[in-house]
Amino acid sequence: MVVKLPAVLWTFVTVMSLQCSDCLNSVRANRKIRSSSKIITEIIELEEGTEETYLNCSTNINGTKLKVEWKKDGVIISELHSWDVCPIYDANCDHDGKYTCFANGSNSTVIILKEFVVKILATQDNSACGTAGEELVQRSEICIVPTTQDYPCCHYHIPPPGMLHLSRKISSDVKNKCKLDTLKNPTPWQIDVAWNLTHNATWIWGWQVSFSGLDNSVGVKGCVQINSKSRLLNWTFDGLPFGSKYEIKVQALPSDLTNYIYQTIVLPKKRDICKKIGRKCHWEICFPVENVQQEEMSSVLTWHLSKYHKTLHDFEIYYSSSDVDCSDSGRRKVQF
Repeated sequence: MVVKLPAVLWTFVTVMSLQCSDCLNSVRANRKIRSSSKIITEIIELEEGTEETYLNCSTNINGTKLKVEWKKDGVIISELHSWDVCPIYDANCDHDGKYTCFANGSNSTVIILKEFVVKILATQDNSACGTAGEELVQRSEICIVPTTQDYPCCHYHIPPPGMLHLSRKISSDVKNKCKLDTLKNPTPWQIDVAWNLTHNATWIWGWQVSFSGLDNSVGVKGCVQINSKSRLLNWTFDGLPFGSKYEIKVQALPSDLTNYIYQTIVLPKKRDICKKIGRKCHWEICFPVENVQQEEMSSVLTWHLSKYHKTLHDFEIYYSSSDVDCSDSGRRKVQF
């Protein structure tokens, strides 16, 4: 049968890879795809549990009735061969997807008649984007992230966490800090991680907090899944060695693979923070000062005593010029 069709846009299948997932078969047969004028795409939103819905497809072109076939997400629905309608009964997340009705025309062509994008809206009670586990905290060395792809009805924006704050400190488990000098491979460091909950986080049900080693710590990693949106917005990784570097990531759950924030942090080497002075190791000398700042356009230097600084001491400032043409250097003692 020869069908006379109106003027249409012709496109070879090789540049229509977005039309269907099984177009390779059409390419091998040198078939062509065209549309009945401009393809009409209709978006249909159904609440989960809707009893009956019918997708109607026009099958007449210039008064000629065509035999229609249907595809869902690029796969032919064989039981709907030559049906003008595609029924959806008792809507659930399995019905979510892209439906295409098409007909086989003359000269080995496929005519796209209409497309439907069906979105199934689950009720919040049914948790369209998943639910948190029973345990508040789940620890794991293998970081498997629950994603929105696991929940076909999750059509909602899952925002990333708010501002990420990292801090480092020597664990309180290290009772006598001077004994760190006698340990072979001490791991006294801990990293405290904290983040905020954004205001539009309706569908978030938890967080994944992970660390990955960088530089000389590549391969060292771990993570924890927090099964609550608001009960726990901080975590501490401990037992970390001197001189290591990590990437810390906090991921909102479920993940869309983009809704996370991360920062890197470097733990000081022991030689950088604990230099012996005199005959004994006083831990307050290991961490004498912090927040050293120099005012611009002046020689004023300011600092604060760290929380490890138990007693007052004299300080000695060493200075040298960063200008290669200037050899000015020296030291100055400050007494209290």
